Amino acid sequence: FVLFVAALMSVPVDVQEAAAIDAPGPWRTLFRIKIPLISPTILFATVIAMINAMQLFDQPFIMTKGGPGTATTTATISLYQAGFQNLQFGFASAIAILLLVIIGIITGIQFIAARKLVFYQ
Repeated sequence: FVLFVAALMSVPVDVQEAAAIDAPGPWRTLFRIKIPLISPTILFATVIAMINAMQLFDQPFIMTKGGPGTATTTATISLYQAGFQNLQFGFASAIAILLLVIIGIITGIQFIAARKLVFYQ
């Protein structure tokens, strides 16, 4: 939230005044001017949110420890169980490297898609 407030406050005043003179309306100003100008912040927030989602550990582990069965087991819970409960350090390392590769691929896809959607000033 703080990122988006700061990004909206950094939209140049002259651009907002020009939009007010053209009188496109508040919705059109939002979608045609403000969102494209804060698109780098939107990209940053989506990349960070995706990385945090892929590394989810705390909440499912504290509440269910990955159960019932394996219903709430995430990759990081599997990594923890393999490395620290079963002492399979090689398998845990393989899970960590696979998680790194998957996060890298998804982040790369986000940056490739951002070439058309993100506008830098």
